[in-house]
Amino acid sequence: MGESDDALDDLRAELAVGVRAYLGMTDRDSAAGQERVQRVCAQLEWFLNGLLREHPGWTRHRYVDGLLPDTVTVTSPVALEIRAMMIWGKGRSQWIEPFLGALRVAATADKIESYEFSFGDAGQGLGRTQFRPRRRRPADPAQWLFTLTSDD
Repeated sequence: MGESDDALDDLRAELAVGVRAYLGMTDRDSAAGQERVQRVCAQLEWFLNGLLREHPGWTRHRYVDGLLPDTVTVTSPVALEIRAMMIWGKGRSQWIEPFLGALRVAATADKIESYEFSFGDAGQGLGRTQFRPRRRRPADPAQWLFTLTSDD
């Protein structure tokens, strides 16, 4: 296992801890719950950058710069779904893409059991909508441009 694989495993473990902490909250709509969601999105941003580093459809000049959550739905005691606006950049330019992520943690350990992350509109391609503060999340596309799964 290489150094980058170890780093990705560390990011995955940190994400699992964050997701489990959010799932364990009783008042997810509180300010503390919103803060926890922001932390999970930040951890997810780092994890996505690690996953995309070697992806053939991505380039080393691109980076995920943020995930602004729209909705977070707890789908089971060990799983959640995040709809967000993904901000990505290349150089000094930034664009937004719709993002949908599903994460499942192990029942008894801080471990991501499975994930599926989809973003970008296959019909339009990347980089069609520049990032602007207060811009709304684009609608989910008919077909996602990227889908990354734990099965890959």
